[in-house]
Amino acid sequence: MTIQHHTNCVIGHKECDVYIHEVWRMDNNNKLERRPVHVHRSTYRNAHRYSVYSDPQLSHGIEMSGVTTINNELSGSPEGLMWWASGLAAATGNPNEYKEDRNRSGESGSELHSDIENYINNGTVNEMNPMFLAWYNEVGNVTNFVESEIMLYHTEYKFGGTADALSLSGDSNHILWDWKTKKSSSYDGKPILKEWAQIAAYWKALKSMNSIYQPDCAKIAYVMRDTNEVDVVTISRENLEIAFDVFYSAIHMRDKKSLFTEKTKPPKKGRKNG
Repeated sequence: MTIQHHTNCVIGHKECDVYIHEVWRMDNNNKLERRPVHVHRSTYRNAHRYSVYSDPQLSHGIEMSGVTTINNELSGSPEGLMWWASGLAAATGNPNEYKEDRNRSGESGSELHSDIENYINNGTVNEMNPMFLAWYNEVGNVTNFVESEIMLYHTEYKFGGTADALSLSGDSNHILWDWKTKKSSSYDGKPILKEWAQIAAYWKALKSMNSIYQPDCAKIAYVMRDTNEVDVVTISRENLEIAFDVFYSAIHMRDKKSLFTEKTKPPKKGRKNG
């Protein structure tokens, strides 16, 4: 049976991306069978929300926060961001440089992701994008990719996400991939906590789903925006477990903050008569 993994839908007035993910589930005779589950991704206030359908382990249509949203709990302090913005302004003489730099980063990252997805799905090589060509020469041309933009979810912790790609190694093990763009001056090759936690969350979600994809390790390909150099970092199963513990702390932080907000809400003022 061939399954079309990606499609689109509209629920109410909300557009959704749909990914049909195959998982292992028990049938009525207690035998394992491959079963499709539908993962929907929509956007609300610039953040992705995920809904899951046809998985007997979950309530039909249950909504979940995205990995990236939860992972923001691990971001640096506002004071640190202010110092970064001030430093860019002082170096360039442009008080809005931090906004322009952020926009440039987002645009180049989106273009790279789009070109990589198009290559994995259709074999198209965009020779006009030097960042993509650097990635292609270092990674794409020597890697056996089997899937891109894989929507997934965690059955216990109730979060969803979209992993960039999966490949198959020479010994038939799956490898989970993530693409990141950086300025060479800001990249020193050391592990970046938030980014390791992100891909660890994807890896753990595939485990919890009992997905047909069970990667043995993960890799992050860093592509430099200014020099087009590429550095590929491999994260072992052991380090993915540690990184997921960090992501779990972000889940805990989010839940505690929500509880605090709820408990400290001022009472609603009653209407005055007359």
